[in-house]
Amino acid sequence: MADFVLMHGTTQGPEGWCRLTAALESRGHRCVAVDLALTGDRSIRELEEAVVSQVPSEIETPVLVAHSGTGPILPGAATLLNASHQVWLAAIVPDGQRGLLEEIRSAPTEVFNPEWLGKVPTSDPVLAAYFLFHDCNLET
Repeated sequence: MADFVLMHGTTQGPEGWCRLTAALESRGHRCVAVDLALTGDRSIRELEEAVVSQVPSEIETPVLVAHSGTGPILPGAATLLNASHQVWLAAIVPDGQRGLLEEIRSAPTEVFNPEWLGKVPTSDPVLAAYFLFHDCNLET
């Protein structure tokens, strides 16, 4: 069986992985959903280290899964964790040259749907629901 380390998106928390964790654990896998709640600006390296610091030492060569804005930290965190696989789950795929904010500033329509540019989903719950879950089952 495999070990999974799950990294939530930038406006979410580890609770968002509950259904996937339950499904994986019911199949005999182990899961760790890390908490990357941002409390100020952190560098890519600091975020990678925050992931590693939350993974128990008995987890070796995990499958590392990134969602949304954690895509740019996936390669570095995978290296630090000696991950067996990297999974971008609706995650930003970094260009390898710039951090997330730099990529957004220099090529915003390559990162986001143009309809979302200029919107701040963190301050409006209705907008957040549309921005984050527009393609999900509304009851869920």
